[in-house]
Amino acid sequence: MSVERSRLGTGSQGNGYSRLVRPKFLADADLSEKIIEGIVRLELAIDTLDANEGGTRGLPDHEVLRIAAASGRILISHDRNTMIRHFREFTTSQAC
Repeated sequence: MSVERSRLGTGSQGNGYSRLVRPKFLADADLSEKIIEGIVRLELAIDTLDANEGGTRGLPDHEVLRIAAASGRILISHDRNTMIRHFREFTTSQAC
């Protein structure tokens, strides 16, 4: 068995390969469109929505976090002023 195959483990199909999970991203309104364009240009397979496509432009941080979580997307943001606090509050409120 190759090193790569053993690292991947056995998938549900029993063929030695597990399905790769492709992360999906949601860009906050403060993230530059040029960054998003660069990501897509470099790798078309990266599933990234900007704030307009994701329906989050103009929404408060806690709502943006809720939408990202509900849609199974990783939020990308440059907002270090308020998003960190809102993220902490969001994750604390989601803990069981």
